[in-house]
Amino acid sequence: RRLRNQLFFLSIPVMIAAMALAITRVAFLGLAAGLAYLAITRYRSLLVVFIDGIVIGAVILVSAASFSGAFLSTSSSEARFELWDENIGEIATRPFGAGVGAAGAAAEKAAEVAGSEEEVFQPDNYYFKIAFEFGVIGLWLFLLFLVAAGTDMHNRVRRLAGTDAALASGVTACVIAATVASVVATYFEIFPLDAYFWLLLAVVATCPSESR
Repeated sequence: RRLRNQLFFLSIPVMIAAMALAITRVAFLGLAAGLAYLAITRYRSLLVVFIDGIVIGAVILVSAASFSGAFLSTSSSEARFELWDENIGEIATRPFGAGVGAAGAAAEKAAEVAGSEEEVFQPDNYYFKIAFEFGVIGLWLFLLFLVAAGTDMHNRVRRLAGTDAALASGVTACVIAATVASVVATYFEIFPLDAYFWLLLAVVATCPSESR
């Protein structure tokens, strides 16, 4: 009932419209994964929203040729695959990684500060980035973390009640969304999404079971 919560709820259609106009397909992938989890585990009514969203999206893509052309374009995907193919050998050459800041936003900032015009590797895949910088062991640890975080948040849904349980469900959905989105985006370099991810994990972890 808080005003800030009501304003946030009312802003959701605006955010979804912004996602659509910006052609952020990765955002829709994460949103779909998170909604699917919530619909299956907690809010069955979301299944209607989920199905309606797919139908409305399909109608928009069919009716708006210019929009569908941009949304269904494979050029960006092909560019990503080519980039990954060109750099996959670096992981084999350096199984323990090239080091922190060797790719992504940190590398771009370092090049900017140094005044270098050398092209920086931007993988657009957080798993690839972790493997590139931290090697196969780093990637394995990161995957273990995602599984542990998602499992722990899901288990807390059953241990909590009321609004705390609802919050835990939402954060579990966020973990799933981040896991999916990281396949085609460096999710944990996008502010404030990365900050909210760690913050929300900590908030749910500190919710006492006695709150029921």
